[in-house]
Amino acid sequence: MTVELTVEDVRARILDFDFCAQNRQNPLREFFQFRQHPRNFSNPAALADCYFYDLVITYYVQNWGPHAPPPHPGIFEEFFPRILKKLIGSGNTLTLFIKSFDRDYFNEFAVIETILAPRRLKYVLLPNLAVSIDPRVPLDAGHLIFEWPADSLDYIVQEWFMSPTVSIEGYIGPQLPLSRIAELYFQPDREERIRELLRDIEVGFRVWTDNNGLFVLTDKLNRDALRERVNVSDLDPLLQEAALRYDLRSSS
Repeated sequence: MTVELTVEDVRARILDFDFCAQNRQNPLREFFQFRQHPRNFSNPAALADCYFYDLVITYYVQNWGPHAPPPHPGIFEEFFPRILKKLIGSGNTLTLFIKSFDRDYFNEFAVIETILAPRRLKYVLLPNLAVSIDPRVPLDAGHLIFEWPADSLDYIVQEWFMSPTVSIEGYIGPQLPLSRIAELYFQPDREERIRELLRDIEVGFRVWTDNNGLFVLTDKLNRDALRERVNVSDLDPLLQEAALRYDLRSSS
């Protein structure tokens, strides 16, 4: 099989909120949800003019058994910084929202003190409105949303690709959207809130739970434009070479 980066249009599946409810799936795969409360979407028309894609490398886990194997997380991790750099493009900024169930993997206060403040990167720390005060439960510092430099994309993989403990979400656009995100954060979790966010940014994304694919949301890039942005044709030969390396490892 040819190993390539595919850009799959998943709009019909993503906007089928009835199917999500019947199968207990989270609408929009938890994008911009912040774990505040269950998401009950029922108005796909509000997002009908938006695009939703899965970016997947067609190299799969070997010897998986009788079921269809998932995309290989190793090759995705290797190429994620390159894909994200292309996705950011020229003249845009990257904003991240990272959350962990375990503060040993991502500690908001430590990230602010050791990374963001020394580098003068902008950020907002928003309160977790869903957490009750209980001395038996570890303190939740809230939701940290922060500017991230395009020259440090490898760091995301090295430090925060910790499936399934850490979730990674991002927002790309010409302006840093921190104030707009903070404003939308306190609004009801409805489809219109997502629509407003996509209007103010160029691209939103969420790394798959298993760190082996990327969910992309936008109202500005159709499939051809997105394929051109991530330079699919230039990337594919490098993916073929990487797949050969992984094949050799698995056979040795």
